[in-house]
Amino acid sequence: MNDVKVDEISAGGVVVRVRDGVREGLLIRIRREVFELPKGHVEPGETIEQAAIREIHEETGIRGELRIDRELGSLAYSIARNGMKRSKRVHYFGLHVDGDVSFDSLPKGTRELKWVNESELVELPLVKETLRPIVSAGLSVA
Repeated sequence: MNDVKVDEISAGGVVVRVRDGVREGLLIRIRREVFELPKGHVEPGETIEQAAIREIHEETGIRGELRIDRELGSLAYSIARNGMKRSKRVHYFGLHVDGDVSFDSLPKGTRELKWVNESELVELPLVKETLRPIVSAGLSVA
């Protein structure tokens, strides 16, 4: 059993599409020149799955109904907020869009959306290196 107290719970995931027979996952760039997965806080009364879907819509502007295919895992790390150290756990899911993939305008705070395949992922700068196996798991066929 894990005795570490988690102060914040977030959820997000890898939206996957197949283009020309190749699986691609959607990443975002919010800060600096690094990419990450869309994610955010679980709101009161929300499941982690509901939070993942809501946050992906909010941070990507993706249209259409998102469906969760499977859980990809979670990452735990420390963050500093208001001068205090807090622990955070993020749950990640593999998802797809029912129908064609389309987007509204780029949401405020999101600088870039990027579709990447497994070979492109190898060299892509990520906000945390621990995120790479999560994205790779999302790109693999379950």
